[in-house]
Amino acid sequence: MVTGAAAGDDCDVLVVGGGPAGAAAAARLAARGFTTIVVDRATFPRDKVCGDFVGPAALAELADLGVTGTEAFGATNTIGECALHVDGDQLGVLAIPQVGRLPAYGRVIPRRHLDAWILDTARHAGATVLDGRKVTAIEQAPDAVTVRGHSAAGPWQLRTRLLVGADGSNSVIARALRGTVPPRQDRIVAVRAYFDDVGGPAGQAGICLCSDSFPG
Repeated sequence: MVTGAAAGDDCDVLVVGGGPAGAAAAARLAARGFTTIVVDRATFPRDKVCGDFVGPAALAELADLGVTGTEAFGATNTIGECALHVDGDQLGVLAIPQVGRLPAYGRVIPRRHLDAWILDTARHAGATVLDGRKVTAIEQAPDAVTVRGHSAAGPWQLRTRLLVGADGSNSVIARALRGTVPPRQDRIVAVRAYFDDVGGPAGQAGICLCSDSFPG
């Protein structure tokens, strides 16, 4: 059990990025006694472009974190099967299989809600969450890492024993460690929209592919 950050450090672990990966890591670390701080440039709750489907393995992790016991979580849509469409034709419907002790279903959970729930779990475990803070620079030393940035309140900096980069596909941490921006061929584009009064089984997801943009 860790009792506190070393002298001169603000924390044992600084997690940059408060999405599901960063918040889950912060919750685990804080629960084990590590002094943990999460920083994110956004102010939560915030939205993310995503298909919103949470698969069986992720649901098992959420259950282990203690996220699944709320009424709001129970009200999310359960998906037990997927229909595959190619160029407008339905090829078949497959049930999500039972694998080990994982649930044989997924859920559709808007990221605005999911991310906030996991971040609240990190807070309850003892992590400090500082949102609205953008990271601009990283300075490495043999015994610590100093992270600098800015926020509406002005410049800030934190010194940590361990830095976790969980800040997504445009990761500032990855760029700093790599020394360059990601190659253009590694980039993908996504859009997301919500619709009302959609027909079809409520517990079935539709995966639609078209030959002119496969596998998009």
